[in-house]
Amino acid sequence: MWGRSESIIYRETVGNQVRHCHLADFHALLVSYEAINNLPDQWVQFHIVSLEKYTAASKGKSDLGNAIHNFKDYVLRGQDYDQKFMADMAMIDQDAASYENNHGDMSEYEMSALQQIKKSADAYHAAMKTVIEMKTSGASIEEIDKTIKDADRR
Repeated sequence: MWGRSESIIYRETVGNQVRHCHLADFHALLVSYEAINNLPDQWVQFHIVSLEKYTAASKGKSDLGNAIHNFKDYVLRGQDYDQKFMADMAMIDQDAASYENNHGDMSEYEMSALQQIKKSADAYHAAMKTVIEMKTSGASIEEIDKTIKDADRR
């Protein structure tokens, strides 16, 4: 059997271990609470960034639709649709640059999509240059269409 002093030492040792366990539990609880408490802020930030990306992509899609429409109108009617097309293409370039510069880390899919947008924009610029040259030389709509076929499918 233990003596009184050994019993006191044992109780103090066990008491210290229990206190250390309680402190470790409290620390874990505090860290968990802070993580959970910050979760709504992180969710809100994720939501904001996602909404900004969606809005930027929607604007780019709308500008592309306008550009295609003005491209086709220039083929059919001439007039100033080439200038409208160029303004739309400038907006698309601006949309892509804005998306790339303002949305931090992008996924591989997003980077690939931006590269495809730039490639397609270059193809459209080249096709419009061809259309302008052909219209100026008096080519028919059918000849122009045959030459630039599939420009809007890239």
